[in-house]
Amino acid sequence: VKFLGWRDDVTNLLCQSDLFLMTSLWEGFGLAAAEAMACGLPVVGSNVPGLNEVVGDESNCGILIDQTSAEDISNKLRYLAESGQERNRLSKNAVLRAMQFDIKNTVFRYLFLYEK
Repeated sequence: VKFLGWRDDVTNLLCQSDLFLMTSLWEGFGLAAAEAMACGLPVVGSNVPGLNEVVGDESNCGILIDQTSAEDISNKLRYLAESGQERNRLSKNAVLRAMQFDIKNTVFRYLFLYEK
């Protein structure tokens, strides 16, 4: 873990990473997780509304955690750190899942809803 302070090259940093950890107590949407997934990162994220909808169990692009349990967090991080095959599988699914949150898709869905 490296604490880098304020950065304006987050996408570049994400693309150099192996996975993304997000231990939020609450999230409105989980934009940071969606951005990480777009960079091909599996997400280890809190099982809270908003974030669990972005990561979602059915999408197979990350692992949900109990953010209040250091043991659960460390076990799931260790699991992904030790399983390159699982990281790769989740990574591929993460990119596909992130496409659902692309701005063009979002605009299209809003337009469809308004027309409906």
